Amino acid sequence: MKTHCPTPKMRRRGGFTLVEMVISIGVVGFSFMTMVGMLSTGMQIFQRAMDLAAKPQMVQHILGEVDQVPYDSLSALQGREYYFDDAGNLTEDGSSDTRSIYKATLGLSTGTVLPSDVPMPNAGLTTLTITFTRAQGGGNAASGRPPETFVSYIPDRYHGNTAP
Repeated sequence: MKTHCPTPKMRRRGGFTLVEMVISIGVVGFSFMTMVGMLSTGMQIFQRAMDLAAKPQMVQHILGEVDQVPYDSLSALQGREYYFDDAGNLTEDGSSDTRSIYKATLGLSTGTVLPSDVPMPNAGLTTLTITFTRAQGGGNAASGRPPETFVSYIPDRYHGNTAP
C-alpha cells in the first residue's frame, strides 16, 4: 500500500526578486551614465552645426551690404561691426541686445596680390576679411574657440573705365 504524504506545494508568486531588481537598476544606471557623458559632446556638435548653418547666411548679408557701397567708399567699412542672433539674423545693437550671439568685424586691405608667376599688386582689387567672434552679450563669449575668418575679393568694376 502506498501512502501518500501530502507535501505543501510551493506556490510561485509573480514579481521580481531583490537580486533581479538590483541587477536591472544597475544596468539602467550604467546606461544613463553613458548617455549623460555623451550629452556634452552632443551639445558641442549641435552648437558647431548651428554655427555652420548660420555663418554663410551672415556672410551673404554682409556681402550684400558691401556690394551696395561704391568702390571708392569701401574704406569707410574698415572696422565696422555687425551683430547677429543664433539664427543668423541681424540685430540692431550688439552691446545692448541680449539676443546677439555673433559679432562680425570687417577688415579691408587694398593692393591685393593674386597668385601668379610675377606677383603684382592689383590696384582694382580689395580684400574684405570678415572675422566672426562670440558677442559679449550672448552665448559663451569665452568659449575658447578661435575666431573664424571669411575672405572675399571685391573688384573695382569701373577701374580704368568711366562709370556709366
